[in-house]
Amino acid sequence: MGRIRVTVLAIEDDPGDVQLLRRYLEDIPEWEVTLLAFTEPAEGLAQLVDHAPDIVLLDYLLGATTGLEVLKRIQRCGCPYPVVILTGCGTEELAAELMRYGAADYLTKNRLSANSLKRVISNAIAKYKLQEALEEHRRRLQEMNQDLLRKNEEIRNFYHMVSHEFSSPLTSAREYVTMVLNETAGPLNDEQRKFLEIARESCDQMCVYVGDLLDVTRLQTEKFAVFPSRVSIDRLVHQVVASVFPAAQEKGVHLKHIIEPGLPEVNIDEARISQVISNLLRNALKFTPEGGQIMVQLADNPAASEFLIVSVTDTGRGIERDKLPYIFDRFYQATSKDWTTHRGMGLGLYICRELVRLHGGEIWVRSEPGKGSTFSFTIPKCTPEETSDTVTVLEREDALQEEPPE
Repeated sequence: MGRIRVTVLAIEDDPGDVQLLRRYLEDIPEWEVTLLAFTEPAEGLAQLVDHAPDIVLLDYLLGATTGLEVLKRIQRCGCPYPVVILTGCGTEELAAELMRYGAADYLTKNRLSANSLKRVISNAIAKYKLQEALEEHRRRLQEMNQDLLRKNEEIRNFYHMVSHEFSSPLTSAREYVTMVLNETAGPLNDEQRKFLEIARESCDQMCVYVGDLLDVTRLQTEKFAVFPSRVSIDRLVHQVVASVFPAAQEKGVHLKHIIEPGLPEVNIDEARISQVISNLLRNALKFTPEGGQIMVQLADNPAASEFLIVSVTDTGRGIERDKLPYIFDRFYQATSKDWTTHRGMGLGLYICRELVRLHGGEIWVRSEPGKGSTFSFTIPKCTPEETSDTVTVLEREDALQEEPPE
C-alpha cells in the first residue's frame, strides 16, 4: 500500500518550532507530507485557498495576535479546513474556547512527537470529513424536503382544482339522470331504468369522492372549521344507521345498534360527526360478506368521563397487523388481492381522523384478520358528569339496549 499524501499548512512564527514540526512530520512512515509554513498570519491566510491543505496547524501565540483571533478570521472566511491549535501551555478553559470557535483539536508543544501529530491530525481530518459528510447529507435532505413540499403543494392544488372542476358538471349529470328516471322526458322500460339507476349510483359515488377531495384540501390548508352545538347523539346514531340500513339489507348484512341509556347530549358539529359514523358504517359494509353483522355501539367512556365512545364493529375480513399503523393515513389503502373490487381514494378514514381531532377526540382501530374490525372514536359531552365507581361490568352490559333503526 502506497504512502498517504497529507498537505499541512502551518502558521508558526518560531523558526525552531517549524523545523521541529517538519522533522516530526517526516518521521511518520505511512505519510508523504507536504509542509507549507508561514510566519505571518496574513500570509498564511492568503495561501489557504490556493493550496487547499488537509490540515492547518496554528500557533496560539503569534506576536501581536493569537491563534484564536486567526481562527475566528478563518471561520469568517468560510475556509473549509480543519484547524489544530499548537500551544505552549493548555488548560481546559482554553480548550473549550478553542473548540467553541471551530478548532478541531489542540496540542501542547511539550507533547509534540511524530505519534502525537499523527494522532491529532488523523482525528481532526476524520472529524472534518464526517462533519462535511453530515452537512452534505443535511443539505441533500433539505433539498429533498423542499422538493417534497413543492410536489405536495402541486398535488394539493391539482386535486383541489379537479374537485372544483368536477363538481358542477357532475351535479348537472346527476340531475339530468334523475329527471329521466322521473320520466320527465317520457316513459322508460325496465332495462332503461336499470341502466339509469346504475348511472345515478355512479354519480353519487363520484360526488362522495369530490366531497372528500374538497374536505382534504380544506383540512390541509387549515380552512376547515367545525361548528359544535348541543346534539342528541341517540337521535343522530338512529338517523345514520337508518340511512345505511337499506344498503345493508340489500347485501344481506345484519345491521344493528346498541345505545347505553341515559347518555347526555354531546357538543359536536352534527353534520361532521354524522359524516364520520356514516363513513365508518359504509366502510364496514364494503368488507363484510353476506350473512355478516355490523354493530354500532354508543356508550359512556370509562377512561374519560367527559367523553362518549362510538364504536362500529364488523365481522368482515379484518386488517393485517402491519397495516394498522397506517390505516388512517391520507391516500393509504391496504392492498390485498381480494380487496380489488373495494378500492376507493384512501381518504375516508383520514377525514374521519381529522374530524374527530377537530372535536378534541381520538379515533383508533382494533382488528384481527378473519375476525373483523372495530373502529372507535370519542366525542365530548356537553356537561361532564360523575361516573359511579360502583357500576360493574355486568351491570353496564345489562343496561345496554338494542333499538331498531327508525
